[in-house]
Amino acid sequence: MERRLMKNEKILLDLTISCNAEHRKSTINRQQDDKKTMPSSNKTSTNAVTEFPSQNGSPNASYQGRLSIKNEAQDLFPKRQMSGVVAFYVYLSSTEPSPSVHHTIIFDYVKTNTGEAYNRHSGMFTAPTDGVYVFTWSTYSDHHGVIYTEIVVNSDVIGSALSDSINVNAVDAATGNIVVEISQNDVVFIRTNSIHHGTGDILSYPRYRTSFSGWKLV
Repeated sequence: MERRLMKNEKILLDLTISCNAEHRKSTINRQQDDKKTMPSSNKTSTNAVTEFPSQNGSPNASYQGRLSIKNEAQDLFPKRQMSGVVAFYVYLSSTEPSPSVHHTIIFDYVKTNTGEAYNRHSGMFTAPTDGVYVFTWSTYSDHHGVIYTEIVVNSDVIGSALSDSINVNAVDAATGNIVVEISQNDVVFIRTNSIHHGTGDILSYPRYRTSFSGWKLV
């Protein structure tokens, strides 16, 4: 791959040098023609060189050279395609007050949703294709609060996290991460623990966001 990139860069360099030489030659020829045809009073006032097709419809050498380099560059270094990319990042736009057990957290503010696989109304991510996915979520518990959360695939709990500031007068944070192989149409979401009841609110402010994100790895 490295040798191929070096070869492509050399091709572009050679094309650039060739184009610049042709451009200088074309510029000199046009300036000489202008001096021959221009009235003597205006000979010293015009040095402009057009870089676009001439009025008779025939592209000049400079324009052709630049167009050739552009086409070669597009062939060698095509734009990155976004097709097949699945990624999302969402968060709570405001604090979730005292959630109950087995409560699905609906992250209502969607920042990124490439592939349109996350539903901000249900809080569910639905896998568009089979593959290995990465998911991560962060929660913040209030002063003297405790929040138990878990990530669920369909009906199976795959991971969990605990934000615990029950004994301190401060905000605490917890982050969970999983890498999991799932199938098309499997759903993934975050909820509070089904057994352990938390205490206090799930905080989300501009300074720190309770969030959920994920992307397809392969």
